Amino acid sequence: MFLIKTVQLFGGPVPPQRTQGFTIDIKPFHSISAQFYTSTPVINVDDERLIWCTVNQEEQWKCLNLTKAVNENIHVYGKIKFQLECKSAFNKDECMTLLDKEEAHVTTLDAGEVFVGGRYHSLIPIMQEVMKEVYSNLSKETFFDTADGLSLLDETKQTYSGYLGPSLDQILNVRQCPVDRMTLCVTSDPEMEKCIKMRTALKAQLLKPEMSCHKAHSHINCMQAIQSGLADVTVLDAGDVYTAGLQYNLIPFISEIYNLGVPEYYVIAVAKEEDPSTELTYLKGKNTCHTGMFTAAGWIIPMAFLISNGWVRPYGCDSVRTAAEYFSKSCVPGALSTEYNTGLPYDNLCDLCHGASYRYCRRDASEDYYGYTGAFRCLIEGGGHVAFVKHTTVLENTDGKRKEWWARNALKEDFELLCPDGTRALLPDYKRCNLGRVKSNAIVARGGDQYNLTQLNAYINLFIYAQQFYARKDVDEFSFSMFSSAPPYADLIFQDATRQLRVIKPELRWYSDYLGPDFMRARRVVDCHAGVGAARVSVVAMVTGLCVLLMRY
Repeated sequence: MFLIKTVQLFGGPVPPQRTQGFTIDIKPFHSISAQFYTSTPVINVDDERLIWCTVNQEEQWKCLNLTKAVNENIHVYGKIKFQLECKSAFNKDECMTLLDKEEAHVTTLDAGEVFVGGRYHSLIPIMQEVMKEVYSNLSKETFFDTADGLSLLDETKQTYSGYLGPSLDQILNVRQCPVDRMTLCVTSDPEMEKCIKMRTALKAQLLKPEMSCHKAHSHINCMQAIQSGLADVTVLDAGDVYTAGLQYNLIPFISEIYNLGVPEYYVIAVAKEEDPSTELTYLKGKNTCHTGMFTAAGWIIPMAFLISNGWVRPYGCDSVRTAAEYFSKSCVPGALSTEYNTGLPYDNLCDLCHGASYRYCRRDASEDYYGYTGAFRCLIEGGGHVAFVKHTTVLENTDGKRKEWWARNALKEDFELLCPDGTRALLPDYKRCNLGRVKSNAIVARGGDQYNLTQLNAYINLFIYAQQFYARKDVDEFSFSMFSSAPPYADLIFQDATRQLRVIKPELRWYSDYLGPDFMRARRVVDCHAGVGAARVSVVAMVTGLCVLLMRY
C-alpha cells in the first residue's frame, strides 16, 4: 500500500478525493497499492519536495523511474507543485517513523503493515491497487507488477480499520499472544546489558510475548530460577543442558546452528605453531586453557578422551583431581565454585585465570578467560600451552577479526590442531583432527510436570521471528544483533558463531535424546554424579512395578 500525507500535486491544495491526479499509468508503473494520510489535512513541506520512502533496490528503482516519468509527462498534468524525490530506509517501520517526523511523505504498505501504520502512526489509507488476475512471485515493491491500476478509497475506508474491514479481526487474532511475557535468564552484567537491548529491539518490532530479563549468579542458578518460575528460558552449553535436564527437568527446544548446517560442532585442541613439544598424547606438566568446568568443549570431551585412552590416571570418575594432578597450571572457570566442583578445590586449576577480585575464575563473562574466546585468549597471552575450544574459535579471533590488543597480532597460521594420534594438523583439517562432535548450545525451558506446550510454542515463535530481524552480523552502535557481542566481550547469551536458530524436533527434547549416547558416556567418565537423577527415576519405576505385581497377585 501507498503511504502519503495530504499532497498538493498541482498549483493549489488538493483535497483527498482528487489525489487520482497522481495516478500515472506509465509502464512499468502499473499501480500504487494504497495511499495514507495523517490526521493533519495538509503536509507542511517548506522546500516543496514530495519524498517517497523506499526499502529496497527495486522500490528505489521504480521511484526514480516514476520521477522521470512525471517530469516527461508534465505537459499532460500541468505544473506540479512538488518535486518528487526518493529516500531509502531500512524497513517499513523506519519509513513510518520518517513520515511521523515529516522527513518523508509517501510509502507503500501491505495489509498487515496498514494495521501497524494506522494504529501506531496515525496513517490513513486513501488509495488501493486494482489487481490483475495473474499473480507473479514479486512482492512488496513500490508498485506490484500484478496491479492493473488504482482505485480511490471513499471516506468511510480512509482509516486503517475501515480499509481492512473484516480482515482486521484476523490480524488482531494473529497478533494476540496467549503468553504475556517471557523472562530470559543471564549470568553476568554484560549479558544483562545485551538482554535489555534485545528486549528493546523485540519490542520495537511488536514481537510477542514481551521479553524481560533476569540476572542470576550462575548457570545453575538460572536453572533453579526457571524451575521456580522466576525465569522462563536460558541458553546453555551442552554440558549445562545435561545438568539442566538431569537435575531440574528442563528441556532443550531451540539449538544454535554454526557453519556445519546442523546443531553440532567439533571439539578441538589448539596449540601454538612455535611450541612443537606440546602434543595431545602427553600433556603432563603443561598449562591448559578450558572454557569452563563441565562445559562440553572445555572439559567433558577432552577429559573423557584423556581418561578413556589411558593418558592420565582416572581416579575413578574424579576428573577434577585427575586434571589438577596431571596439568601444571590451568584456567578452568568455575573450578573453585561448589556448584560445579563438589569435591576438593584445587587452586592450580585457576592459576592462569585473569579475572580481578570476585571475578577471578568465575564461570561467566566477568572472567576474561571464560568461554571459547576466553580460553583462546588464555593460550595467546595467559601462558597456556593448549586450549580446548570449538572448531570455529580460532578463525573468529585471528586475522584482525577482533580489535582488542591481545588479538591484534594473532594470525591463524600461528596455531595448529593437536590430533588424537599425537600428530598435528592445520586449522581447516578439523573434521579429521578433533576430539569429538558435540551438540550446539540450546535454549531450555521447563519440562516434566511444569511442561506447558502453549508457552513453549510462544517462546519458539518469538525467537524464530526475532532472528528474522536481528540475525545479521554487520551491525554498528545504532543497531542490534542477536549473534554479535560488544567488545571486549564474546558469546554473550548466544554464540557469536551462530548463523541461525533451529527448532529441536519434539522427539529430541529430552536432554539425553538431544545430547546423544556418545556425550552421555563421556559425561559418566568425567562426573561421579552423572546419571544420579536417572537412577532415582529407575528406582521409583522399579518400586512402582513391584507394587503393581503385588496388587495383581
